[in-house]
Amino acid sequence: MFNAADISRREIMSYRSFAFPSVLGDPSHDPFFSVEDAVAWITSRGYQLYLEQDDSIMISENYISHSFFSLDNTDFWINHVAFDAYMKLFHGSFNKYRTSNSTPFSSRAPSRAASSPESRAPSRADSSFSLADSRPSSRASFMPSLCSPSVTRSSSPASHDVIEIFDSDSDDFPVKIPTPLVPKVEGTSSSPPLNRLTVTLNSDAKRRKGKHKAEKVMIQLTRQESVNDIVEISTIPSTWTVPRVPTAYLIDLSNAPNLLEKGLFEKRLVFVPYKLVVLKLTEFKDQDSWGGSSGHATGDAETAGFFPDLTKTIRCRRCHFECNGVYTCQFFDSSLFADCERYEPDEAAMRELWRHELDANEREAASAPGLISQFYTQIMQSKCKAKCDGVPILKRLSNGTAYGKTSFVGCSKWTSAQRFEHRYLPIPNNVDEELLQFAMQNGGRLPTTQTVNEVCALTVHPRIGAGLHVCPYSHIIEGQMKAGQIVKRKCPTRMIIFIPIDKSTARHKALVILRNPHNHPMHPKTKPSSNDRRTLATAVEAAGVVGLTVGKLLTAACTSLIYNGDRLAATSPAFMDSRKLRDAIIEHKKKDHPRGMGWEGVLHHFNTKELSLPKSERYIHTAMFKNGFRLVVTLHPQIAMFIHQILSLNIDYTFKRVDGITFASLFCDTKTHEAFTQLFIELFDTIAEVTGQRLKLAPFYPDAKCRIVMLDGEVPQAQGLGAFLVTYNDPEISGIHSRNPIDHIDELPREIPRPLILRLKSMIGLNTQQEIDDWHSFCAAQVHPDIKRTAVREKYYPGKMGLELGKSIT
Repeated sequence: MFNAADISRREIMSYRSFAFPSVLGDPSHDPFFSVEDAVAWITSRGYQLYLEQDDSIMISENYISHSFFSLDNTDFWINHVAFDAYMKLFHGSFNKYRTSNSTPFSSRAPSRAASSPESRAPSRADSSFSLADSRPSSRASFMPSLCSPSVTRSSSPASHDVIEIFDSDSDDFPVKIPTPLVPKVEGTSSSPPLNRLTVTLNSDAKRRKGKHKAEKVMIQLTRQESVNDIVEISTIPSTWTVPRVPTAYLIDLSNAPNLLEKGLFEKRLVFVPYKLVVLKLTEFKDQDSWGGSSGHATGDAETAGFFPDLTKTIRCRRCHFECNGVYTCQFFDSSLFADCERYEPDEAAMRELWRHELDANEREAASAPGLISQFYTQIMQSKCKAKCDGVPILKRLSNGTAYGKTSFVGCSKWTSAQRFEHRYLPIPNNVDEELLQFAMQNGGRLPTTQTVNEVCALTVHPRIGAGLHVCPYSHIIEGQMKAGQIVKRKCPTRMIIFIPIDKSTARHKALVILRNPHNHPMHPKTKPSSNDRRTLATAVEAAGVVGLTVGKLLTAACTSLIYNGDRLAATSPAFMDSRKLRDAIIEHKKKDHPRGMGWEGVLHHFNTKELSLPKSERYIHTAMFKNGFRLVVTLHPQIAMFIHQILSLNIDYTFKRVDGITFASLFCDTKTHEAFTQLFIELFDTIAEVTGQRLKLAPFYPDAKCRIVMLDGEVPQAQGLGAFLVTYNDPEISGIHSRNPIDHIDELPREIPRPLILRLKSMIGLNTQQEIDDWHSFCAAQVHPDIKRTAVREKYYPGKMGLELGKSIT
């Protein structure tokens, strides 16, 4: 049973434009046919008439807006035979409607409304016409018979009547009627030629809303682009659905302020009207990768589809994009994508690819040749810092490594003068050294004909694949190790975006058309959405950016509270990559440090904030540039007083300490004698300024508690400390009158000669039991008591020597 309340809002508006003058859609007019009150003014017979006119198109969409076909010019362009065919569509019900209504059958031109509630059709709401204005009051008096010679019929197997209507202003066009029924108008250069129109009639099918199978009328967006339907969306999908029938997406972000919020996406955004939405669509939201042109002035087009009246056009920038596809290994198993046609996002296909990659990981880790192949590929890709034409070779180690390896991968052009400028790769403990040596001597061939990962399942997002050259998986074909090259797999999917140039008329709107399905599965969600970014920003602000790291953020109690007890990566898979979290933290830190986190930022912060604080509240106490090096000294004033109670001062210039209390941190970009001298001067001066007393070291002060200063072992550090101690020493207090910091340094190796020390250290690289027994025999034969004790402890407690030595040093 017919119920107007079940009709969609869009269909109601389209029906009102078809059946009534446009003035009835004006709220200020009396009466006003409101969409909300459609039950009061829509009749079942009228709506049935609206549905049954769907197939009647008298004019091509290319010429519907031409002035020649205006409603004021109907005497010259209405063909009575075509109009009679149109009336035939109503199954002979014209007379019934005419006699039951006091007004003409329809004061409207044939509308091209879509045939289903989901479709969107052009409206003719801005104009109306009545044949009574220029024709006799009785339409039957001028309606010719359907048997006119100008109409040809053909019967299709489906019992459809096909009526072919020929009309032309050209004299040489084959005319099938003896005399035209409307005045002939001579064509001009500005008048478009009339086209042949084919109308398919289905006289047997019953018309029902959403169920009839008549061919839909195309909605003409531009001269070249037309669609069956327009779908309105208010948000940007992370993965677009490619319509199976020609469809345009009308994006309206005017009611989505969060998507347009500054700071979420616009760090690289140029605020040009037509680029605003384009960059958001193609760069910030879409998980697929798109490449193409953002348009230019010569490509601008008058575009319909932005307004309820689909005949109204607006000047738009036309942007063409193509899917960048996917990058794969050259050994990729092509059968995985053989029948792939992705219209809708399909996570199942993506997970299936993951399973194939996990299987490859398992095969590679379970075979010794696979591990060797992976390391061999890494060797072949390695490069020296210095510009040289050397090749990687295996070089012997002097004392071996902790894993019992006797070689490392070096460069054939290695020299002692550039020892740190050439490649150095230690051999992993799970790589067979002999097999690796065989492979490097034979161009990547193994002694066996084993095959590992003959086909590959690696797929890489174009954002990563464009910079990746070699497949990270091992590929061994009959014993020959091969590096799989990364190749691009093109995708046929195309995207056209129409962006209004004048943003005042259609602000934050865009029309998107997608054609051709993807030939690859969807990509993992590696791009965070605006909601993901916003939630993460809340978590970072709650944790505080000072000293914040990725680990602290993930384990913070406030983070768990904000994400409702779930892991951050489980709620926002795009932030599974810790690098993205680190970048987000850095972005928030930059808000408090506009000059950046480098040297300029330190100077700006020191001069504008730190110097305005009293010394007892400062963290940065020195920021200086002197003699070609930059130096920064930071010290915690709250715990500075406890430094006078320490027994040893440990300085780690290379690694961060994980045990003990860190009183101060010093930063310098140079490792020279002069730089370390200034470093110790600034450190001890800062301690004296903050605490009010000098840090006392033994033996320079008899009452000093700090008895040792432990360095990293670098020569410039020792030289710098010695130069500082010369100025630190007061001979009247210490009784030390020497001004040479290296006095008696040659007397250190008297107790244990250097060759003996090297022999003791060789224990770490011993491979065989015989070598270990020889080492123990050597230690037992020594006369020095400390060596004997060490040998005995190592014999009965293997592996403890390094630990005990470390404790004694600490």
